[in-house]
Amino acid sequence: MFRGGDMLNTFAQDYQSVYLNVLGQNYYGASAASQSQSITVLLFKTKTRSIGLRFLIKYLNQFPSNFQDKANVWLTVLIRTCNSKEISLYGELIFEALELLVIQIQVAPEISKWFGSTCIGKIYESLWLLEKHTTTCCKISALKAVKQCLKYYPGPSKSGKLLVLRYLQTLVDCCNPEVVHESGNCWLLLQQIRGNFNNVGCNTDKCQWEDLQIGLLGSINDLLNEVFPNNKDDKVATKDRLECFTLVLDEDPIKRSTQVCRRFCNLIDFLKIALSQPYSSTKLIYPKKIINLIQHGLGSSYANCVNYENMDGMCFGNLIPQMHTKLFELLEVLINICHTHLRMHFRLISSILLDSLKKTKWSTPEGFPIQLINLRIQIYKVTTSWLSTFAEGSGCDLIAEYFVNDLLEDIIIRRTDIYLLKM
Repeated sequence: MFRGGDMLNTFAQDYQSVYLNVLGQNYYGASAASQSQSITVLLFKTKTRSIGLRFLIKYLNQFPSNFQDKANVWLTVLIRTCNSKEISLYGELIFEALELLVIQIQVAPEISKWFGSTCIGKIYESLWLLEKHTTTCCKISALKAVKQCLKYYPGPSKSGKLLVLRYLQTLVDCCNPEVVHESGNCWLLLQQIRGNFNNVGCNTDKCQWEDLQIGLLGSINDLLNEVFPNNKDDKVATKDRLECFTLVLDEDPIKRSTQVCRRFCNLIDFLKIALSQPYSSTKLIYPKKIINLIQHGLGSSYANCVNYENMDGMCFGNLIPQMHTKLFELLEVLINICHTHLRMHFRLISSILLDSLKKTKWSTPEGFPIQLINLRIQIYKVTTSWLSTFAEGSGCDLIAEYFVNDLLEDIIIRRTDIYLLKM
């Protein structure tokens, strides 16, 4: 029997010899073919598979064109590794290798066709394994792989749409920014697959994009109506929201407030991605509806919505600056996308910017300065984007005096020995 230390040393030596053999081949100028053969041998053995995956990823990045003779074999092995045991051990490596292979086989029509008809469904079926006991890195790698599958295989992905949808729903309230970003990309690409979320109405890419846009706007407005009834927007129809984004509120006020804030911020990020990322058909954007949402969200504040005597009010009040910051990020994206098409709304946008600067002054009771500093920085970023995009058509001449006064209040003179000299 091995003692603990002897067994670990033997194990380390075995792995070290494998690394040295492959690295030695690479060092002495081994051909791409011999390297690919060595990687295949590593992948076939369970004991060395994780090492083989690392070398495969390195190989695919280094030799993106020398893969066709082994692509079928590698994909077969990768699909076979999509089981609970191996995903829990090195799932991020499995999905990263899948992502690279899916991208690269697009230059090989026969392999690509075989993958779409044989493998893609099995990848979607393995997503339920990621709902438990997986690392954040594994989730990110899986989402990137799914993104490429949805992008290149919208037709074959139809049978797995519900599986992808179910997995994405488990990540709606995730706190990791990269997971949220990759989820947003997948939500958008999911619209290219025929059949919308409710399986009714028009099934073209254009219609499904509109369903996503209107659904996200409706879901965010509905969330604001539920949480801030004193600032309710009665024009929002319940039918416009997406059922997959329905939120069941927690009974605890602290958990409920953080739950709502997280869902709100993530849905805003999904909408930003949907507006800014490429899509398979022309996207019809509704700027007035988006501006109305921004106004609706900015109407929630200590002054007119929050009751300090209520625990809910205290909890939500502290999170409102973060929610408002997300709304201004959305406005910035809208300005950068629509450009001069927003000229007809210049008065409305100018008033939003000016009112927000007034409400976030250091002297107002909206909250402690540290809570508002990120919000105020974002307001200045949006204002800069608005003024640089529209120049004289931005309406800045109507608010110039107030705007300059607000700017001066934020300028802190750090030296006290500055004085004027007579010329």
